[in-house]
Order: sequence, then structure tokens, then C-alpha cells
Amino acid sequence: MSTRATVDCQGAPRDLGLDQGRALRERIQAEVATLPWRARIEAALGGGLADSLTARVDRDLRRHFPHMAERLDGLSRGAGTRPGELSALLARELHAAASPRPCASRGLLVAWAPEAGVPALVGRTLPESADAMRHSAPDHDYASHESIVPWLVPPLGGRNEQGLCVVGASSPVETVAEDGCAAPALLLVQDCLQRFDSTDKAIEWCEGRPAGGRATLLIADVSGDVAEVEIEGADRRVRRPSDGLLVVSRTPAEGESLRKAVLESNGDFAAALRDALGAGGEAVVLFEALVPDSN
Repeated sequence: MSTRATVDCQGAPRDLGLDQGRALRERIQAEVATLPWRARIEAALGGGLADSLTARVDRDLRRHFPHMAERLDGLSRGAGTRPGELSALLARELHAAASPRPCASRGLLVAWAPEAGVPALVGRTLPESADAMRHSAPDHDYASHESIVPWLVPPLGGRNEQGLCVVGASSPVETVAEDGCAAPALLLVQDCLQRFDSTDKAIEWCEGRPAGGRATLLIADVSGDVAEVEIEGADRRVRRPSDGLLVVSRTPAEGESLRKAVLESNGDFAAALRDALGAGGEAVVLFEALVPDSN
């Protein structure tokens, strides 16, 4: 993947966000400028006074993902924006009508455990906005290397120091129920990377945590265990592959084409998966489920 920035983030949650905001300040400010004028005025007044969805997203972010909320506050401070503006951008991952611009995390996802003795792989296509990589080294949690959109706290995917790999994508809904959690489920990607070393532990966390909207996570660990967690409001569905391959596609034809290309490959599995993901001309990112070399 070609990137224009690599960001090192260290310390407490607020410090992690501060590092990202300072490094990517211009990109974040440019995206904030795309928000409707009303949303920016509301943020300047201290919250989503008329935008009830942004207010709910911000409320539930702080209630159910306190570390992510602290990151967002640090990100806002580092970028010279308001927290309410970044909450409005995060709301795009939840609701299709939150902005005329599309959600940032939509894409084609793949997890593959090719054969015994070969590391499992997870990957996804990337939007143009995912133009940075982040190294997160949080206090008291696992460090991870992640593909990010500059103005979002949760990454689109990553691998932690224990070799656990996670990629995620949102599928914004047309309407959001008034009850239930409004913090976008994409936030669970970062939770899993910083907390867990196995697929089973990550699944258990995702099944038990409140999160809103509709999203899918693909998870792989160093044992070769791969799984899909589909999230829709309070519902969770877990799927494991019968042939070692999981595909989350935007259309049936896209999924069938990728599945055929991958299963018919042999030899260099990582290259085969990267080529299959990038067949449509999009940028891709790929993570191997192995413990990174510390040298």
C-alpha cells in the first residue's frame, strides 16, 4: 500500500489522539470543512443541539467506549477542531444520511487461512481517504500497526504485537432506531487490537459490548483461527469458514470473483490475496497473523 503519512502514537488515550491530530492536522481540518454549516455551528455551541444523531453518537461513545472518547478529545485538540465535529464525522459510519459524503470504512474484506503452517491473512480494499498508517503504543495495552482514516479514532484494520489481525467495515443504514447504542460498531476494531491475543477472546468481547449500526469484522490469530463477526444493532452473528476463506463483499459478483481467484491460487498466498483484492484498481492493505519481528 502506498501511503502519504505514518503516524506514531504513544501513551494514554488522550495522548494517542493528540499525536494523530498533530500529525494529520491539515487533512482532518479539510474533512471537517465538508460538514454542513449547521453541524459546525452546533459543535461550536458545545454539542449536537439540533443534530440528535451526532449527540447520541457522542453520548454513547463516552458511555461505552471511554478510552476511544478520550482519544477523540485528544485528536480534536491536536487537529485544532471541536470534539463535536469529529463526532459528526464518526456518525457517517452509522447513518447513510449523516452526510452527503460516504462513510469512510466501506470496502471489500477477506480473511484466509490457506493451509497448515502458513500464517492466516486478513485484508481489505481502501478508500482514498485511508491515506495513513498508524503505530499505536497505548499504556498498559497491546501495540498495533493500523490502516487509518485521519479523522477517525477506529482504524480500518491492523495487527497487534501478539499477531492478532482485525479488519472492519461499516454498512450505514437508512434509519437509526431511537433505542439502543449509537456508538458505531467500527470502534470494536481498535478495542480488539489493543486488548486481545486470540480470535476467541475478540469474538467474546464483540458479542458482549454495546455498539450501534451495521458493521462486519474479520479476525485472525497466530493459530490460524479466522472468524467473521457481523454486527447489526444488538444482534451478533459469528461465522467461520468451511474452506478457510471468508469474504465480505459489496456485491455478490465481487465476492464470487474474489473467492474464485483466491481458491485457485497456489504458491505465494499473500501475493495472490493482494492481487485478488486489488483487481478492481483500489488500494489494499494486508496483514499476516504472526508476531511481528521486533528487530
